[in-house]
Amino acid sequence: MKDGKVVLAKGYGVRKLGEATPVDENTLFGIASNTKAFTAAALAMLVDEGKISWDDAVTKHLPAFQLYDPYVTREMTIRDLLTHRSGLGLGAGDLLWWPPTGYSREEIIRRFRYVKPATSFRSRWLKPKVISSSAFPESLCFPRWAKTRF
Repeated sequence: MKDGKVVLAKGYGVRKLGEATPVDENTLFGIASNTKAFTAAALAMLVDEGKISWDDAVTKHLPAFQLYDPYVTREMTIRDLLTHRSGLGLGAGDLLWWPPTGYSREEIIRRFRYVKPATSFRSRWLKPKVISSSAFPESLCFPRWAKTRF
């Protein structure tokens, strides 16, 4: 990128070792838990710009967001998502997106209302990966007003 324009978009190598399918500018690779760092960095930029606050309710930016408990839905903040204090257990909801299900991000978010918590809200650290790294980043980090920013 230079001055907001792509100056080089090219792939190198093959998509899978032992196969001939080449990597191109549209190839996507899974990067596992690195997405959490990207999510946090993108959110921090929006906080610095005054567009969101760590303590904003998730529903302020994702009105369709709903968890099993209405109180948790109402009180869950962006900070809670990133610090894994939702009460959802390790791997909670993972089968909504992995292995690939074909569910849209919106559908994954909608289905989270049926996932029962493992502990009470904000009582301990548990890591449901999908909350901070799969379904939420594009919608939460990149709402319509931010799509041209990144």
